[in-house]
Amino acid sequence: MADSENVQYEVEKIRQHATDLLVYAQWLSEKGEQLDTLPYSSCYKTFSMYCNVYKDDDYNKLDIVESKKALRKIVRVFGKATKKFNYDSLDVEKEFGSGTVKLQASVNRETVCEKKVVKRTYVKHTSDGYWNEEVEWDCKDPSILA
Repeated sequence: MADSENVQYEVEKIRQHATDLLVYAQWLSEKGEQLDTLPYSSCYKTFSMYCNVYKDDDYNKLDIVESKKALRKIVRVFGKATKKFNYDSLDVEKEFGSGTVKLQASVNRETVCEKKVVKRTYVKHTSDGYWNEEVEWDCKDPSILA
C-alpha cells in the first residue's frame, strides 16, 4: 500500500499544477488574441510556439526582419519572462503561478545573432556523411531582449 505521506505530496503537486493551468488559461484568454499563433503542448507543462518566419514557405530561407518582428511582439505580450540562448535558438519563457506551467517561444538564433563558422569538418557516417560546424555567435541586438 502507498505511503500516506507520499500520496498527500503527489495530490498537492497535482493541485498546484491544476492551479497553474488555470492561471495560464486566464492569461491566454486575455492575451491570446495578441499572439500570431497559439501555443501547443505535448505534456501540459510547457506550451511552445515558434517565431521563425520563412520566405515563400522555403524553410531554408529565414526571413530575419519578419522573425525579429514576431519575436518583439512575443516579448511584449509575455511581459516578464526569462530569455536564454541554446545552441541554435533563443528561447523566451514565461512561467505561470508557481512555475509548474511554462510558455516558451523559440526563434532561430540567427534572428538576433550573427553566426560565424570557426571550423567545418566532414564526418563520414556509414555510406553518407555530413558537415559538422563549430560556430561562434556574435549577438549585437540586445534591444530585442529587453
